[in-house]
Amino acid sequence: MLFVFSYSFETIFILQKMMGSPPERIHRNQVIKRGLFFILLGFLYNWIIYLVSGFTSGGWGWNIILFLGFAQIIIYFSFKLIRWARVVIGLSILLFTPILRELLFFSKSNNIFLNLIYFFIVSPDPSLCLLPYASLCFFASIFSELIYQAKVLENKKAIKISIKSTLRHGFAFLLAGIALSLTDFNPLITSDFYNPLKYPFIDAHPILQNQEFQYIPYMPEILLSGTVAYILFTVGLLIVTIGLLFFISEVRVRESKIFNGLRFYGRYSITIIFIQYIFLPLFVYQLNILLFVLISILYIIILGYLIYLWNKYANDKGTIEWIIEKSTIRRINRL
Repeated sequence: MLFVFSYSFETIFILQKMMGSPPERIHRNQVIKRGLFFILLGFLYNWIIYLVSGFTSGGWGWNIILFLGFAQIIIYFSFKLIRWARVVIGLSILLFTPILRELLFFSKSNNIFLNLIYFFIVSPDPSLCLLPYASLCFFASIFSELIYQAKVLENKKAIKISIKSTLRHGFAFLLAGIALSLTDFNPLITSDFYNPLKYPFIDAHPILQNQEFQYIPYMPEILLSGTVAYILFTVGLLIVTIGLLFFISEVRVRESKIFNGLRFYGRYSITIIFIQYIFLPLFVYQLNILLFVLISILYIIILGYLIYLWNKYANDKGTIEWIIEKSTIRRINRL
């Protein structure tokens, strides 16, 4: 989700930079072409992963890359709305669509039309389904504008005000997610009343139960993917993380090896994510949690080094970012 959130920030930054430079049609086409490219790339990922194992749904499934393609289009149209409208739409999607999704799940077996809607919204094998995660696009567009406007002013006071506002709202989301989880009727999902029908695509609970050591005896709702508490908590965590990184980069440290490394990973993030996700299923249910985290970090570092060699000797040719730049109408320089 951090990847989706940060890439949404980048899209808003690009749209802000292009404001006032006609024609509008070119801006729209650039964003939509990027979105369609990510959607096709998401389909390609699904075909690579699932066709070998007999996946029979035409490659449809809400993986992170496919969702990112739809997010590009949603962000473009949300960018045209005033902020309060984005807040209302984002909160409405977040609060009401989980109920709609569950109603569709229990009604789809008796109605072909509802089954098709559920198939599109959730998909047979969702990682980041359209609803309620589309709310991320509206929240990201709001906070990215605050940060962008502070960067344009190049005023330390304005930057600090923007950072304080971002952190304040981020902690508000965090606390709202925790409070909602604690006040829910079933705040702790244990093996006694864990209902796989209500949470048909959540692997967190069985993964925890299959560990050599039981790290926690229950599953708080803020760890249940797709629930309102989970998204509120996660959005808050993402906003606080981005706010802190913005504070360190703009106020404390402008240039360092760490931030240069982060910028490199950011530039080639799509290529790294695509390659990582193709081989990541090899680790599922194979390692305990601590070893999985350590190996995943090492895996990402090795991928980054391989991309560095690719950049050095092939001059970006063949990377997904290179394909995007060549396929758009004109090259957009990232901030």
